[in-house]
Amino acid sequence: MGIRERKILYYAWVHSHLMCNAGAYLPLLGSNQIRDLQTAANAGIRAICRLPRRGQVPITAIRDQLGMPSVETICRRVMWIESWKRKPSIEAQAGPMTRGRSAGNVLTPDLRGLNGKRIQTLALATWNELPAEVRNETDKKKALAAIKKICS
Repeated sequence: MGIRERKILYYAWVHSHLMCNAGAYLPLLGSNQIRDLQTAANAGIRAICRLPRRGQVPITAIRDQLGMPSVETICRRVMWIESWKRKPSIEAQAGPMTRGRSAGNVLTPDLRGLNGKRIQTLALATWNELPAEVRNETDKKKALAAIKKICS
């Protein structure tokens, strides 16, 4: 089985489960849950590459060689896409022009309590992490392609 077939198998078998409704649950995962998902994804990589289930194998190097993203990269990509889709209106802000405002940053909302569990609030907080080229893009296809390129 070649590299192309292994990638197809990985994306069908493992990646599709991670990306199914990813915008609803990936932003809310803690570090332990992300680590557990990465362990499951690594088991999928071991299976498609016919590696032993246990033992020291450089999974990160194999994942990079096959061009597969890590779970952390997938989470960042999903959050950036959600943030771009829920783009805040920057022109409506009143007050002095600060360095942050001129850079396109928005005020970070209060993430304590239940407000920090809302996707809308997390997307607004993630807006400031977006690169300027993605923030300023108005075309959806170009913005999503830029996010994909940066997160690969």
